[in-house]
Amino acid sequence: MSPLNPAFTRYVRLRTLGPLRAGNEKHDFGLIPTPIDFSYLRSARRSLKATAYPSAYDLRTLGKLSPIEDQGQTGCCWTFATMGSLESSLLPSDPETFSEDNLVLNSGFDSSLAGAANACNSGGNAPMSTAYLARWGGPVAASQDAFDDSYTPPGLTDAKHVQDALYIAPRTGALDNDAIKDAIVNHGAVYTSLYAADDMSFGGPDYNPASAAYYSTGAAGQQDHAVDIVGWDDNYAVTNFATTPPGPGAFIVRNSWGPSWGAAGYFYVSYYDTNFAYQLNVSFDDAESANNYGVNYQYDPLGWVVSYGDGTPTDWCANDFTAAANSQLAAVGFYAATPGTTYAVYVSAGLGSPMTPEGSGTVSAGYNTVALSSPAQLTAGQPFVVAVQLTTPGYNYPIPVECPESDYSSAATAAAGESYVSTDGTTWTDLTSIGGFAQANVCLKAFTSASAPIDTTPPTTTLIPAHTQELNYWNKKPCTFRFTATDNGGSGVAQTGLNLDNHGWVVWGPNTVFTVPAPANHSNDGSHTFLLRSIDNANNAESPQSFTLGIDTRRPSAKAPHSATARRGAYATLKFKLVDPKPSYGSCLAVITVKTLSGHRKLTLMPKPWYKSGKLDSLRFRCKLPRGKYRFFVTAWDGAANSSAKAATNLLTVR
Repeated sequence: MSPLNPAFTRYVRLRTLGPLRAGNEKHDFGLIPTPIDFSYLRSARRSLKATAYPSAYDLRTLGKLSPIEDQGQTGCCWTFATMGSLESSLLPSDPETFSEDNLVLNSGFDSSLAGAANACNSGGNAPMSTAYLARWGGPVAASQDAFDDSYTPPGLTDAKHVQDALYIAPRTGALDNDAIKDAIVNHGAVYTSLYAADDMSFGGPDYNPASAAYYSTGAAGQQDHAVDIVGWDDNYAVTNFATTPPGPGAFIVRNSWGPSWGAAGYFYVSYYDTNFAYQLNVSFDDAESANNYGVNYQYDPLGWVVSYGDGTPTDWCANDFTAAANSQLAAVGFYAATPGTTYAVYVSAGLGSPMTPEGSGTVSAGYNTVALSSPAQLTAGQPFVVAVQLTTPGYNYPIPVECPESDYSSAATAAAGESYVSTDGTTWTDLTSIGGFAQANVCLKAFTSASAPIDTTPPTTTLIPAHTQELNYWNKKPCTFRFTATDNGGSGVAQTGLNLDNHGWVVWGPNTVFTVPAPANHSNDGSHTFLLRSIDNANNAESPQSFTLGIDTRRPSAKAPHSATARRGAYATLKFKLVDPKPSYGSCLAVITVKTLSGHRKLTLMPKPWYKSGKLDSLRFRCKLPRGKYRFFVTAWDGAANSSAKAATNLLTVR
């Protein structure tokens, strides 16, 4: 288990002495430390989208900020900083505002469990907000849940689904500001913290009310108030501050003490402030439609409390869920402990079943949602496992975990058979069996498609022969086919299979061409049956379709053992024998021509359709030929259109 943040353990110890703030100040604060010590992020820098930034930037001029609000004498600054960042990310196209009251009363942490009367004075932090948003506890529209009335109406629904929260490293010094600037430009207002003490509230040597400029030089690492950074001015003059900082430059900051405080609710903080943005900074963005997904499967409603690791930056985690309804598994959500965290997502029917890879990549620190490469079909009551391999460069606790922590997340619970960890993705250990994690779950969520179709209809396969006579007939040449598969239920075609002559199913791709050969050595002669079927991603299998064809490369032969004599105008009888070596019908078609001895054709006769192979047969016809001598020729044709190599012949005399 990752070590607890020393500031958090100190906070828990001092909390027993009384409430967070006694309400003696004009304005209260409310920031409490996190159990995770995020100072390790200072050595893990994320890639920025730009190499240089303008000397001044102000979201107020871009329509990217919602109206200033007032937390009053409550410890709810963290909720206002959270919603201020989230609202800013949506502006200017989406001007929604969200309820801080709903967050503070429904966070699920010990502060909200203390009762509505105490919740607003119990404080909170950005990871608590992340957990509330990631589990879809909110945000709720501000109009539906008014602030500081100790009441949340029942039956409220979230207005958005927040799928990502960018965790930005604490600053390392006065001019280490590019990561924050990058987030402001690309996302909007950034949640941060500072040490306000009494100076900002009552006035003092750190705050100049005339210019609304603040510069604290207290012991580094102290924070008690959460605000939003909304811009900067690299040339902001040192003369604006009550105490002169070592150099120019200031952040533009949005407060939650109402529009009558500071510069219409805003103020400036020197780059050289020894406490400003030196803890976790967060951009709450990617607030999507509440219809983006259907179900959020999760065991971590309180989110990231501590971390698990085996001493290396790479570990695996998995959650075993049961599908509540027929649906499609579309995405997973997880925390990344460091920027540049690499992940690989897998889905299976169980930890002992083969795992299907569903995507890999690199994400930023914070909470992330990634879509599966191919949505997996789920059936109501079906167990399914989502697993993620995480590699956190430079940090040996790669798996974020929810667990009970005194005075913070006491409501966290877990059961055996829910969450697992592994070093190799093959051998898994139930997290609750590991010392210190008896009530712990990994922070890993699974999302189903919003309009996930219930696919119970099998696909349809269509066979297309190169020549229409190939199927159900005998053929003397190779028979070539292709097939197409049509998805009828919405889950998509997974595979098409062909089983030729009961030799087993072979998987073929769509529009694949396959051939039944007809080698000249007759080795493939005979009747052939093949089965064809497709299976979709919901595992609906089409009933096999059966097709037959024959290959016959052997020529038949003909014999004319007897000559014939007939009177002109009377009936003549021509005797012949047709021999088919099979494997076709065992019968042949006879084509008989009668010619003069000089070779001039006089008559072509088509007798009855088929004659049995090897039997002496005859053709009787009325002979209207002139008197004289003729020769008749008999050619055999089998069902595959093979003809005898040489016609049989004999004499016909007409008197």
